[in-house]
Amino acid sequence: MTNLTFAQSAYEIQSDELNLANIGLLKGMNQSGETSQCTATVIAPRLILTAAHCLFSNNDEIFEKLEFYPNYNSSDKSHSRIKVINSFYKKSTIGSDIKSDIALLELQSSLKVYIPLATHTDEFGPITIVGYPDIVSVQNAWLSECYIDERQGPALLYDCPTAPGMSGAPILKMNNNGRYALVGIHIGKRTDDQINIGLGNLKVILNGLINGPTLF
Repeated sequence: MTNLTFAQSAYEIQSDELNLANIGLLKGMNQSGETSQCTATVIAPRLILTAAHCLFSNNDEIFEKLEFYPNYNSSDKSHSRIKVINSFYKKSTIGSDIKSDIALLELQSSLKVYIPLATHTDEFGPITIVGYPDIVSVQNAWLSECYIDERQGPALLYDCPTAPGMSGAPILKMNNNGRYALVGIHIGKRTDDQINIGLGNLKVILNGLINGPTLF
């Protein structure tokens, strides 16, 4: 999808359209000075969720300095910035197994608003994706909507307009009480057919990731 097509199919949103305090921009820097941009979602007071490949450069160097900007808006110079102090992921299988392209990050300080994880049966129907594309001049959140077309195990396939920088973006579904729940995270596009792919079944995958007591 070209930059023009994305801009025509998705739209920039304002803070009052969604409670963006639970969605934010994730920036990284490694020892070589390379930087990264992804999207992350607050799922607990000090925990955010993103795609694991966002933590590494193309030459596999880790972005050691990670900072989360909740409700980021480039025109607001007073936006908050929270340091990431710990991360949980399975590096050995990133790229070979979609279930491993997920990272749970611990923040230095707490946030009050977070998005609940949806149940396994919620991973169908219309969805909303909110992320921070790095192809536009103003780095604000953009929203796109579509339907989940297919589910292959934990993988969700859909045709929402997406762009680089939106890796790790939340895949949201409205629940019965009119509030958004998190059904998955956006991973990227499949290399063979450029179809969008996301990771669902988050509760099971996260509990397996931490190898400890159930958190969710």
